[in-house]
Amino acid sequence: MQLDDVKIERSTTVDRIVIALKKAMFDGKILPGEQLKELVLSQTFSVSRSTVREALRIMTSEGLAVHSPNKGVTVRQLTVEEIKDIFLTRSVLEISAARAVRKCSPGALQALEAAMQQYAAAAATGDALAAADSHVDFHSALVGLIGSKRLMETERTLMLDLKLVIASIDKSRDDLGREVKKHENLTRLLITKDETGAIEFIKNDLCVAKGFIIKHIDN
Repeated sequence: MQLDDVKIERSTTVDRIVIALKKAMFDGKILPGEQLKELVLSQTFSVSRSTVREALRIMTSEGLAVHSPNKGVTVRQLTVEEIKDIFLTRSVLEISAARAVRKCSPGALQALEAAMQQYAAAAATGDALAAADSHVDFHSALVGLIGSKRLMETERTLMLDLKLVIASIDKSRDDLGREVKKHENLTRLLITKDETGAIEFIKNDLCVAKGFIIKHIDN
């Protein structure tokens, strides 16, 4: 029983460090390309280096940080070419999802509606971190209309790669509100099985988003 308590407490500490690091990234206090040093973080949070190491492992698995032999762990910094490749792949997946809407299961549409509601609720709080997580869930549910869990995971990976830069762009309450409205419009098109309208919406939205993000990271 005591051992279980220790494990739960350690997990809670790791989770808190992950949340603190994410918030610092989204608030611009830790910048893309910046090194996340175990010793410095362990002193900052008054925890062991092994606890920090586990937190950094989680950050790396979520695509927010990268590990290299020479630099250790650094905040993920996407290149323009990576951004273009991510959006090309998203275009293939999301347009395929729109084309599948007439034949998808009722459960897939219900999951999409539920993901939209969660995204709207998270955005309403003004919490960029929570909204970014819900945004990833929405797009995974969108690709879920195809009926493939593997493709859902592919979309999730792509969105996780973009999560940090998206959150840094859309962290104001007004921006989050506009994003929610756009996603609600897309959801309505899909729920009503307007395949043509949904495809055009996705093409336009991805084109605008790609250009906006590339402009943002160039600046």
